[in-house]
Amino acid sequence: MAIIFYPRTIGIELVRGCNFSCKMCPVTANQSNEYERFQYIEISLLDRICREMDLWPSIETIWLFHFGEPLAHPKFRECLEIVYQSKVARNAQVIMHTNASMLKGEKANALLEVPVVKKLVFPFDGFGDVESYEILRGPHYHEVMRNIKNFSKQAKKVRPELLLTTCTILPREGEVPGLKVISCDEAVRNLKGIFNPLGIQVETREMHDYSGNEKLEIAGRRRNIFGGCPFVEQDSLYFTVKGKAQPCCAVYNENFNVGSIVEMRMGELLNSEKMSNIRHLLRLDKRKELEYCKNCALSLGGYLSNDNLREFWIKRDEQQLIDDLEERKYLFTEVVPELHRAVRVDLGCGGVKRAGFIGIDRFPLPGVDIVADMNKGLPLDDNSVDYLVASHSLEHADDIIFIMQEIYRVCKHKALVCIVAPYYHTSLNMANPFHKQVFNEHTPRFFTTSHHTLIDKLDYDFPHAPNWGIAESDNSKCKMDFRCLRIEFFYFPQYRRLDENEKRKLRQTSINVVDQIMYHLLVVKEDISNKEIEDMAKVIEYQEPPYITLRRYQAKIEDLRLENEKLKSSLEQELTKREELEHQLKEIEEKYEQDYKNMETYFFLEREKNEQKYRDLELLFKLEKQKSEEKYRDLELRFKLEKEQSEQKCRDLELHLKREWEHSKEKVRQLVSEYVKNSFGRQTRIAVRLRRILFGCFDLANLINKECRPILESSILQSTFPLNNYVLGISSFIRKNEIFAYKIQMQQDSLKGLKIVLSCLGDLSDHKAPLAIEILSQEENILRNIFIDPQMIRHNLPVKIEFEPLHNCAGKAFWVRFVGLEDVEEYGIRVYEWQRYSKILKRKLECKLFAELLCD
Repeated sequence: MAIIFYPRTIGIELVRGCNFSCKMCPVTANQSNEYERFQYIEISLLDRICREMDLWPSIETIWLFHFGEPLAHPKFRECLEIVYQSKVARNAQVIMHTNASMLKGEKANALLEVPVVKKLVFPFDGFGDVESYEILRGPHYHEVMRNIKNFSKQAKKVRPELLLTTCTILPREGEVPGLKVISCDEAVRNLKGIFNPLGIQVETREMHDYSGNEKLEIAGRRRNIFGGCPFVEQDSLYFTVKGKAQPCCAVYNENFNVGSIVEMRMGELLNSEKMSNIRHLLRLDKRKELEYCKNCALSLGGYLSNDNLREFWIKRDEQQLIDDLEERKYLFTEVVPELHRAVRVDLGCGGVKRAGFIGIDRFPLPGVDIVADMNKGLPLDDNSVDYLVASHSLEHADDIIFIMQEIYRVCKHKALVCIVAPYYHTSLNMANPFHKQVFNEHTPRFFTTSHHTLIDKLDYDFPHAPNWGIAESDNSKCKMDFRCLRIEFFYFPQYRRLDENEKRKLRQTSINVVDQIMYHLLVVKEDISNKEIEDMAKVIEYQEPPYITLRRYQAKIEDLRLENEKLKSSLEQELTKREELEHQLKEIEEKYEQDYKNMETYFFLEREKNEQKYRDLELLFKLEKQKSEEKYRDLELRFKLEKEQSEQKCRDLELHLKREWEHSKEKVRQLVSEYVKNSFGRQTRIAVRLRRILFGCFDLANLINKECRPILESSILQSTFPLNNYVLGISSFIRKNEIFAYKIQMQQDSLKGLKIVLSCLGDLSDHKAPLAIEILSQEENILRNIFIDPQMIRHNLPVKIEFEPLHNCAGKAFWVRFVGLEDVEEYGIRVYEWQRYSKILKRKLECKLFAELLCD
């Protein structure tokens, strides 16, 4: 069966030749052999290559360089434009290398204005310093750095998606004479310090170690060489300026080619006999037989880890790209030893044999490798097969036991056998005259005598045969041992989505429930523990015919379709519910808007009412104040009149005393003295009487309501100062960020709260806390901070404030501070307090806290 390889990697050499003379470059080493320094690809040839590429959407990567500096092409912009016309190129990862010496002017603009190149790579070799760079690449450091900086700055603005990287060779100790080598980590730090600020990623590699190294002035060290060629296995074709197709980019000599794009199509080149022979020998690691590959140290095994190498070749095998038996045996036995992959047999393959299998069938159909009748035995060596699949073939066998013994003979120990057959209990199978054998869940029990199995006992339980292996149930000697690792049933669509118990019951009691069955059997020829079999069953790769995989996908697609219909129906219901909810929501929103408007009107009216109430109270207070002032003026007038009368009397008495002076000087002095004394006493009594009247007008102690009386009594009893000269009054309105502070002297040992009285003109039921209380030490350190719950504040009623108790308070002084918060001014809050005025009540001299101290 011929395998068709699709191109995945294409290289196009725009220019052969370079303006640099790097010591480790094949261009420099071969320059003397060229008849001219620069050779350029013809525009017509480039156009042919691009049109050919558009026939292969499998192409993933395109390299626009090979052995030369691509910017040296005199029609560089036109080259980019031709490549950009290719749909495949626009979708592929197009990469170009440049030494950046010409990365300026029109060449730089072409890269920015024709967006075909997606990754631009700068071969900036060395450790980031001038010396190491110029030893390797020549005296171009400053020119190259200037061009790179200018271009990266432009690219950020014009083409921010363009990926810029370095491809930096880091020489190892002893590879470059005269070069002082630093550690890889230090070199990478230096390079990142230069390029990362420019938005350029740093990528590094070691010195070249591919074919042609013997010509280079300096070269890398050789690695282990095995596992195939990375270029060839990337399905690569590299086209030179003359159109020659090379299998890899590492050989400078154009004589190493598989043909010309001018004479052959791209698919023909990749699948030609010459290319197939190169691929075959490289897969067998026989590169010594290839003139241009024998000295190359590039190999998959030299660069990939064992796990990555195994993963690579398994992927290539699953893509059915390894058909040659010699290649399979070498790759999966020597390179990446892999169970069940080296020698694979498709028994009864028909005309659909898969690549990588030995096809056996009784008819010479396309792809059949061995024509043989399995009823007469298998024409294979003993212990030669790693994996065997028999798909819809064994039901045609004359003697199933003989065929299974033959399969057992040719298989290796631990080989895997996959059998797919029609499930017996279907009406079509039972009527089929070509089906001679019965296959159900009991069939593999006749291929072993072992009682150990991984199959669920519910799947094979039978009254008179409770143990699994019954190969000797006819008293014959069993000549084979197949351990069944798993059985899979393929159900008719109407039963596929039932649970396992329901499906099992239907399968064992009805026909036309399962249409086919698949077994995976492990060949056991040596001693092996049950645990080892169980461990293998967990990690083994259960291979199966492609149509089985396709059936799984079709079943999943059907399940997804049904699920999609269910989800669609559910979505329609949800959309209907959503519409209903949206309608309800709209009604709620309309009601809310109406309620909001009503509430807004209510609050507006309430605010107006409160403001009117405030204005009325303010007017009442003014009237009361006027009345008090008038009363004060009346009292002051009476006091003046009485004073004038007293003074008049004094004057009269003085006149009288003068008249009496002549009679008795001593008596007059005594009379005058006594009268003056009496007169002064009377004035004092008048002042005291006046003060009592005035204090009576301002003192709220006699007017306070009964709910506040206990606080009045406690405040008097707990006071540490005489209250003779104090009246109970109300503070001014508390404003935002305003602080009222009161000092208290503790007699008790603890303090856990206060009862105070507040005056409030507004409604605080739906408001956040407008007022806070702070308890401070005598040194004004805050000990407690309490936000008063708005629900607790009621006009002229007690407010109980509780907080975490303070201990050892006896004999200490504390400060109680009221602090106005946000919007406090809107509600007209004032604090009841003890107030002391001057003798004639002109100003307030001192305030004390009116509160009941809560103590333990």
